[in-house]
Amino acid sequence: MENTEIIRRFESLWSDRKTVEQQWQVIERYVAPYKGQFFKENSGEHGVEWQEARNIYDATAVQAHIQLASSIHGALTNPAIVWFNMQWRSKALQENHTARIWLENAGKRVYDELQDSNFNLEANNVYRALTSFATGAIIEEPNADMMDEWKGVNFMSIPIKQAYFEPGANGQCVNFYRHLQWRASKIVDKFGLDNVPEYIKTRFEQASDEPCDIIFCAFTRHDKLDQTSQTLTPENRPYGFKYVTRNGAETVGKEGGYYEMPAYIARWELTDESMWGNGPAHYALADILTLNEMVALDLKSREKVVDPAILYGERALINTLDLGPGAQNAVRDPDQVKPFESAARFDAVESTIVRLQMAVEKYFYIDQLQLKESPAMTATEVQVRYEMMQRLLSSTMARLKEDFLDPLLQRTFNLLYRAGELGDLPEGVEDLNYDIQYIGPLSRSMKFD
Repeated sequence: MENTEIIRRFESLWSDRKTVEQQWQVIERYVAPYKGQFFKENSGEHGVEWQEARNIYDATAVQAHIQLASSIHGALTNPAIVWFNMQWRSKALQENHTARIWLENAGKRVYDELQDSNFNLEANNVYRALTSFATGAIIEEPNADMMDEWKGVNFMSIPIKQAYFEPGANGQCVNFYRHLQWRASKIVDKFGLDNVPEYIKTRFEQASDEPCDIIFCAFTRHDKLDQTSQTLTPENRPYGFKYVTRNGAETVGKEGGYYEMPAYIARWELTDESMWGNGPAHYALADILTLNEMVALDLKSREKVVDPAILYGERALINTLDLGPGAQNAVRDPDQVKPFESAARFDAVESTIVRLQMAVEKYFYIDQLQLKESPAMTATEVQVRYEMMQRLLSSTMARLKEDFLDPLLQRTFNLLYRAGELGDLPEGVEDLNYDIQYIGPLSRSMKFD
């Protein structure tokens, strides 16, 4: 893809998303603080709203979205247990002992690579993005090209503020864009002084703190999708990538290539006529905003009780009242100086707050997923919880597997195979046609029937 085409497509996506970002801005403020304000460019530490959480008067939604994300992580891709295996699609190969053992060992190696990488850390960020903005993005990169020594894989969850994509016919990502704001020193460190445009060299030499707008693009090379060779040069691989300056459309570094699309886009539910997702935070937003206002009003009412206004007669004071501790005041008639007692109905406010808190938790399924108040749960109770989660989240789990986990595991397997880390194929195996079977707690409950 040409540089100008990359920038043109990115600018179109950037403009089209502004309406969606208005909703995300509210969700970021009340559900997922510190995830980046969508209409503000944070180019440094001074741009971060570190006091943003003070805008939140009730953190029920913040805690609920984190708890739901953790529940999904533990139930679907629990790092403490093996949560998938691989089986041949061919019944004959599955009954072939040598072929079956080879694929089982390959699956174990894929799992070990994920455990040795930062997958669990970055996957949790994706789950949190799903339970807040309903859309998460993650990139998987090998730590070295396949022609070099195998050094594992690395994952990077992309803040939704920076992530843009174009979906294909099946809804999965075909072109991925990331908006970066890097200082010249970082760009030069990554690409080298000889591989950056002149204006970046100038900023680097001047030690400028002014950020540079860079667009990373991973794109599909449609004319090379039929390439099946195990070893291809970067320019002949089915997917390419570039770093391009937003202003001027100049190449930064060199164009590279992938054998599979490295970016995965996960969505809670698809929004009709939109590529972006919707989820619990979207549905709960009205109650979240009402709850926040109600708690703020309650605090203001209680402030009047703790530090009440003072009533006094027109001629009762000699000097202005000093209400500080230990203060002495001279008055003509003490009976005409008294606090103004508030008649606020705190019981009515408290019942409304509790009702709204329970409603918000229900949107995030907390009432269904939380453990009972007891020292431990029996195995049957744990199974019932997973069955309940399966019923509540079945459509979301299916989408996660299709858009996130399946392509991630397939790419990891392919990376290992191309690097020669899985050994030669057993005799009789010509095509790598296999199915991924999920065996985590949630997946087992989906098969319980």
